[in-house]
Amino acid sequence: ASISNLKDGVVGSLTPLQAKLVEIASQNCAKLCRLIEDLLDLSRLESDRSKMRRVSFSLPALIHEIVTGLRAIIEGGKEIVEEVPEDFPDVCADREMMARVLTNILQNAIHFAKRKIVVKLEEGQEKSEAIVSVINDGCGIPKDEQKSLFNKFVQLHRPEAGGGYRGTGLGLAICRNIVEKHAGKI
Repeated sequence: ASISNLKDGVVGSLTPLQAKLVEIASQNCAKLCRLIEDLLDLSRLESDRSKMRRVSFSLPALIHEIVTGLRAIIEGGKEIVEEVPEDFPDVCADREMMARVLTNILQNAIHFAKRKIVVKLEEGQEKSEAIVSVINDGCGIPKDEQKSLFNKFVQLHRPEAGGGYRGTGLGLAICRNIVEKHAGKI
């Protein structure tokens, strides 16, 4: 709240340098809040304190909703293509948790894509299975690194000095836990 008050000029006008420093502090606080929220979410998932609210819903509709939202903010001429059958049977899952998984996976795909991301939905061998694939035209992930991709604090393709993409390394671990809570695989 104090940083917001400074940004809003409650205590008076800031010089350009002060405004820049307050903005940096605000961004750093937001990053720390996201890290804390991710750690708490992961802790709840791992300790089974996270409640599942399973409902029947349209997975194609959820995918379309998320893709539409991401298209509005995507940059660099990248495109997201949906290969999703509209007549796909409803699924029974925690809709909000599934939205979080899809959003996180798609944001990662967008970040590493050169131009194109494809979201594909298919029925599994069992009628109750849904297979969602997210494919991009990025550099890919070497086979020997794929095993650790969904572990905590793992960020592949990040420069040693810490530059570049600045996620927490918890998003995919959270996704794995959510999918496993639904008896699925990621």
